Amino acid sequence: MYGVMNEIYAVGSASNDGIHLLDFYPDPSSPCHVDNVEYMDSLPKDNIQRKQNWFVPLSEGVTACASHPLNGTIVAGTKMDPKAFIDDLLQQSSLLMISQKQQPFKGNSDNERLN
Repeated sequence: MYGVMNEIYAVGSASNDGIHLLDFYPDPSSPCHVDNVEYMDSLPKDNIQRKQNWFVPLSEGVTACASHPLNGTIVAGTKMDPKAFIDDLLQQSSLLMISQKQQPFKGNSDNERLN
């Protein structure tokens, strides 16, 4: 039950209403790398920007999620509330879409866009 955005995995939280975004990039600077602590401790302490995993709080609990392979938009299915009935037959659930604001590339020529 996860979605993949390049090296970022999106996983629904079992205990909170939200999604965990985990950085699994295969580099010691990734917070999920087994050597992350030793690597970060070996770097100079001044002006270090540590990468971190994120928790994105949502309005409902997530049971499944997937991500779009090209733009990274996450689609999350939410828990059904057994106490909420629609027409006494259907339980409520929803799909949530999460995405970042896209920034256009500002290059002067087609050659710059390719490099």
